[in-house]
Amino acid sequence: MMEKRHIFITGPPGVGKTTLICALASKLTGTKSGFITQEVREGDRRRGFIIKTLEGKMAPLAERSLRGEPRVGSYRVLVKSIDDVAVPAILAKADYIIIDEIGKMECISRSFKEAVESAMNGQGRVIATIAERGVGFIKGIKKRPDVRLFTLTRENHHPLLTALIREIEKS
Repeated sequence: MMEKRHIFITGPPGVGKTTLICALASKLTGTKSGFITQEVREGDRRRGFIIKTLEGKMAPLAERSLRGEPRVGSYRVLVKSIDDVAVPAILAKADYIIIDEIGKMECISRSFKEAVESAMNGQGRVIATIAERGVGFIKGIKKRPDVRLFTLTRENHHPLLTALIREIEKS
Protein backbone atom coordinates (compact mmCIF):
# COMPACT_ATOMS: atom_id res chain seq x y z
CA MET A 1 0.00 0.00 0.00
CA MET A 2 1.29 3.45 -0.93
CA GLU A 3 2.17 5.82 1.90
CA LYS A 4 -0.27 8.73 2.22
CA ARG A 5 2.47 11.34 2.48
CA HIS A 6 0.67 14.35 1.01
CA ILE A 7 -1.83 16.27 3.14
CA PHE A 8 -4.81 18.07 1.59
CA ILE A 9 -7.14 20.27 3.60
CA THR A 10 -10.62 20.97 2.27
CA GLY A 11 -13.71 22.70 3.54
CA PRO A 12 -16.22 25.37 2.58
CA PRO A 13 -15.08 28.87 1.57
CA GLY A 14 -14.31 31.11 4.54
CA VAL A 15 -13.83 28.29 7.05
CA GLY A 16 -10.13 29.11 7.64
CA LYS A 17 -8.14 26.85 5.31
CA THR A 18 -5.54 29.54 4.57
CA THR A 19 -5.20 30.38 8.27
CA LEU A 20 -4.72 26.70 9.08
CA ILE A 21 -2.12 26.05 6.36
CA CYS A 22 -0.17 29.17 7.40
CA ALA A 23 -0.16 28.01 11.03
CA LEU A 24 0.91 24.54 9.96
CA ALA A 25 3.69 25.85 7.70
CA SER A 26 5.07 27.97 10.54
CA LYS A 27 5.49 24.84 12.68
CA LEU A 28 7.32 22.74 10.07
CA THR A 29 11.03 22.17 10.37
CA GLY A 30 12.92 21.66 7.15
CA THR A 31 12.95 23.59 3.90
CA LYS A 32 9.68 25.03 2.62
CA SER A 33 8.50 26.56 -0.61
CA GLY A 34 5.10 27.37 -2.04
CA PHE A 35 2.47 30.06 -1.88
CA ILE A 36 -0.67 31.25 -0.18
CA THR A 37 -3.58 33.22 -1.59
CA GLN A 38 -4.95 36.26 0.15
CA GLU A 39 -8.09 38.30 -0.40
CA VAL A 40 -7.80 41.89 -1.52
CA ARG A 41 -10.58 43.97 0.02
CA GLU A 42 -11.89 47.48 -0.41
CA GLY A 43 -13.87 48.16 2.71
CA ASP A 44 -16.23 45.25 3.19
CA ARG A 45 -16.09 44.18 -0.46
CA ARG A 46 -13.69 41.59 -1.89
CA ARG A 47 -11.94 43.06 -4.93
CA GLY A 48 -9.73 40.11 -5.80
CA PHE A 49 -6.95 37.80 -4.69
CA ILE A 50 -3.17 37.85 -4.65
CA ILE A 51 -0.60 35.07 -4.70
CA LYS A 52 2.17 35.42 -2.12
CA THR A 53 5.10 33.00 -2.06
CA LEU A 54 6.63 31.92 1.22
CA GLU A 55 9.66 33.97 0.13
CA GLY A 56 7.49 37.10 -0.16
CA LYS A 57 7.07 37.46 -3.94
CA MET A 58 3.55 38.70 -4.77
CA ALA A 59 1.35 38.97 -7.84
CA PRO A 60 -2.37 39.47 -8.48
CA LEU A 61 -4.29 36.21 -8.97
CA ALA A 62 -7.74 37.55 -9.84
CA GLU A 63 -9.44 40.91 -10.06
CA ARG A 64 -13.12 41.71 -10.11
CA SER A 65 -12.61 45.01 -11.98
CA LEU A 66 -10.69 43.53 -14.92
CA ARG A 67 -12.42 42.65 -18.17
CA GLY A 68 -11.54 39.67 -20.31
CA GLU A 69 -11.05 35.96 -20.06
CA PRO A 70 -10.56 33.57 -18.39
CA ARG A 71 -13.11 34.14 -15.67
CA VAL A 72 -14.23 32.32 -12.54
CA GLY A 73 -17.47 33.85 -11.38
CA SER A 74 -17.07 37.62 -11.39
CA TYR A 75 -13.26 37.47 -11.32
CA ARG A 76 -10.81 37.65 -14.21
CA VAL A 77 -7.99 35.19 -13.51
CA LEU A 78 -4.45 36.32 -14.29
CA VAL A 79 -2.88 33.09 -15.56
CA LYS A 80 0.49 34.79 -16.13
CA SER A 81 0.74 35.47 -12.38
CA ILE A 82 0.06 31.81 -11.63
CA ASP A 83 2.66 30.70 -14.16
CA ASP A 84 5.29 33.28 -13.13
CA VAL A 85 4.88 33.21 -9.34
CA ALA A 86 3.01 30.13 -8.07
CA VAL A 87 4.49 27.54 -10.46
CA PRO A 88 8.19 28.24 -9.66
CA ALA A 89 7.36 28.16 -5.92
CA ILE A 90 5.73 24.74 -6.36
CA LEU A 91 8.64 23.40 -8.41
CA ALA A 92 11.35 24.54 -5.98
CA LYS A 93 13.21 21.74 -4.25
CA ALA A 94 12.08 21.65 -0.62
CA ASP A 95 11.08 19.24 2.12
CA TYR A 96 7.59 20.76 2.13
CA ILE A 97 5.65 22.32 -0.73
CA ILE A 98 2.82 24.53 0.56
CA ILE A 99 0.00 25.13 -1.93
CA ASP A 100 -2.92 27.39 -1.03
CA GLU A 101 -4.96 26.50 -2.97
CA ILE A 102 -5.74 23.93 -5.63
CA GLY A 103 -8.94 25.57 -6.86
CA LYS A 104 -10.82 26.58 -9.98
CA MET A 105 -8.81 29.75 -10.53
CA GLU A 106 -5.41 28.09 -10.22
CA CYS A 107 -6.42 25.08 -12.31
CA ILE A 108 -7.06 27.29 -15.35
CA SER A 109 -3.27 27.17 -15.76
CA ARG A 110 -2.01 23.98 -17.38
CA SER A 111 1.46 24.76 -15.97
CA PHE A 112 0.00 24.91 -12.46
CA LYS A 113 -1.59 21.46 -12.76
CA GLU A 114 1.65 20.02 -14.18
CA ALA A 115 3.66 21.61 -11.35
CA VAL A 116 1.34 20.18 -8.68
CA GLU A 117 1.69 16.69 -10.16
CA SER A 118 5.45 17.10 -10.47
CA ALA A 119 5.74 18.16 -6.82
CA MET A 120 3.59 15.24 -5.72
CA ASN A 121 5.75 12.82 -7.68
CA GLY A 122 8.96 14.39 -6.31
CA GLN A 123 10.82 14.01 -3.05
CA GLY A 124 9.05 16.75 -1.08
CA ARG A 125 5.81 16.47 0.83
CA VAL A 126 2.89 18.50 -0.51
CA ILE A 127 0.64 20.21 2.01
CA ALA A 128 -2.22 21.92 0.22
CA THR A 129 -5.66 23.36 0.56
CA ILE A 130 -8.05 22.14 -2.10
CA ALA A 131 -11.52 23.13 -3.22
CA GLU A 132 -14.26 21.19 -1.48
CA ARG A 133 -16.08 20.76 -4.77
CA GLY A 134 -14.49 20.44 -8.13
CA VAL A 135 -14.34 18.30 -11.20
CA GLY A 136 -11.57 17.09 -13.45
CA PHE A 137 -8.13 17.75 -12.00
CA ILE A 138 -9.42 18.72 -8.54
CA LYS A 139 -11.55 15.60 -8.18
CA GLY A 140 -8.85 13.33 -9.57
CA ILE A 141 -5.96 14.59 -7.47
CA LYS A 142 -7.96 14.18 -4.25
CA LYS A 143 -8.32 10.48 -5.07
CA ARG A 144 -4.60 9.79 -5.44
CA PRO A 145 -3.54 6.93 -3.17
CA ASP A 146 -0.74 9.06 -1.67
CA VAL A 147 -3.12 11.77 -0.38
CA ARG A 148 -4.71 12.13 3.05
CA LEU A 149 -7.70 14.44 2.86
CA PHE A 150 -8.84 16.33 5.95
CA THR A 151 -12.01 18.42 6.15
CA LEU A 152 -11.81 21.65 8.11
CA THR A 153 -14.86 22.99 9.94
CA ARG A 154 -15.22 25.96 12.25
CA GLU A 155 -15.41 23.52 15.18
CA ASN A 156 -12.32 21.43 14.45
CA HIS A 157 -9.75 24.13 13.56
CA HIS A 158 -7.50 23.79 16.64
CA PRO A 159 -7.82 19.99 17.03
CA LEU A 160 -7.10 19.53 13.31
CA LEU A 161 -3.97 21.70 13.50
CA THR A 162 -2.71 19.62 16.42
CA ALA A 163 -3.53 16.35 14.61
CA LEU A 164 -1.78 17.49 11.41
CA ILE A 165 1.37 18.51 13.29
CA ARG A 166 1.39 15.09 14.99
CA GLU A 167 0.81 13.37 11.62
CA ILE A 168 3.74 15.19 10.01
CA GLU A 169 6.10 14.66 12.94
CA LYS A 170 5.56 10.89 13.00
CA SER A 171 6.50 10.41 9.34
